[in-house]
Amino acid sequence: MQISGAIFMQPSLARHIRRIRFPDEAVRTLQDFEAYARQFGRSSYHPKCTCNIGTGGKSVVDPQLRVHGIDGFRICDSLGMPSLIG
Repeated sequence: MQISGAIFMQPSLARHIRRIRFPDEAVRTLQDFEAYARQFGRSSYHPKCTCNIGTGGKSVVDPQLRVHGIDGFRICDSLGMPSLIG
C-alpha cells in the first residue's frame, strides 16, 4: 500500500480520489502495513487454462500467448499458466 499510496497521490490520479478508505489514515508505518496485511490479507487462486493454448483449431492463443486472429495482441494472465502456482 505504501507504493500504491504514492501512485494514488500523483496529481493525475489524486484529483479523482476523494478518500482512501482501506487502510485508513491510522496505517502509516511499515509495521502498521504489516499488521494490516496480517489481519486482512488472504490468499486466493485464479482459474488458469480457461482457454486452449496451442496451434489447433480450438486454441485461443498460441504458445507465445498471441491471441489468434488479432494482430499485435497477447494475453498476460494466468490463462497462460499450465498449472496453478502454490
